[in-house]
Amino acid sequence: MAIFKQACTWEVTDKLLVVKENKCKCVFSNPNQHLLTKIKVDGCQITDGIRCDYLILDHCHNEYFVELKGKDLPHAVEQLEASIQQLSAPNHTIKKGYYCIKP
Repeated sequence: MAIFKQACTWEVTDKLLVVKENKCKCVFSNPNQHLLTKIKVDGCQITDGIRCDYLILDHCHNEYFVELKGKDLPHAVEQLEASIQQLSAPNHTIKKGYYCIKP
């Protein structure tokens, strides 16, 4: 797993974790208020090349890559793939989720 930059990482226990950009948003439900880690990927954790918008880690270290996209869905897939290659843990037992959100 990548080492995450402190400036790009927030730990929260909110019942709802919302990530948004422009007119798009993705909401993660966290009713038991487990510790979640939100990583701002685009322009923070990764500053060069193509990358997704966010990575969310849950209390079991499952990974949820998020690309909030208004258009150009094929490029969104490329952004998710590039981010996964750079940031995903090599452990195959960790669950990985990929979200491309279009309004």
